Amino acid sequence: YTIGAMAGSVLNIDSCNRVAGDMFVGALLDLAIGSIGMLDAELRKLGLEGWSLSCEKVRIGSMSATRFAVVVETGGGGAGVGVSSSGVRDLREIKEIIGSSGLPARVREDAAAIYRRLGEAEAGAHGCSLGEVHFHELGMVDSILDVVAVCVLMGELEPAEVTCSPVATGYGSVETMHGVMPVPAPATERLLRGVPTVQGEVAGELATPTGVALVSYFADDFGSITPFRLAAEGYGAGGKEIEGGGVLRMFLGDY
Repeated sequence: YTIGAMAGSVLNIDSCNRVAGDMFVGALLDLAIGSIGMLDAELRKLGLEGWSLSCEKVRIGSMSATRFAVVVETGGGGAGVGVSSSGVRDLREIKEIIGSSGLPARVREDAAAIYRRLGEAEAGAHGCSLGEVHFHELGMVDSILDVVAVCVLMGELEPAEVTCSPVATGYGSVETMHGVMPVPAPATERLLRGVPTVQGEVAGELATPTGVALVSYFADDFGSITPFRLAAEGYGAGGKEIEGGGVLRMFLGDY
């Protein structure tokens, strides 16, 4: 079974532990989809500045996983074409960054659609129009690159079907640019509507808005795994460790 010629492949996302944008990238890289060098070359097409990529194998409990990270230069907001160095951006600015890049059309379309989902969730949570939404954490260069990196790697894989387990949310509270929020945060809760969830037994934010936007966009179905022939599995570690929190696991195979 050769990864790379994946016509008819099935990707199952196990988000019963955690899910976030960087973990999604890490799990795909762990499956040997694309490479860090390929990602770097593609992400440079966005025209953002002041960043580099990091990818390393780590141990999470007894498991080996891949930790992917965007390293932003100190004091750098990821400035680039039409971008505020403050890191606070609206949907129009982010769509301009993506749309004016030299990335493949499918990648641009997927990334723009995912950010629209995030924008609609933020607008609903804060009672404002889509045009009034300003992304704070989600407008930072690392979050933009996480989303686009996932779209690049999913375009490389081109799975015929994507399934996902119920999403673990965690519980308690999380510190955000808007202050302390309950878990799941209001925008995350909106993104989770219609998605099967479990609270889990770990305190903290197990599902980030970016992670939920990604799985809800790419997954064709949620629930138990339909039997299929397993070819490989990948593990993505989070940039922020949560005591008791695990990894994002992916299974790749076919019927």
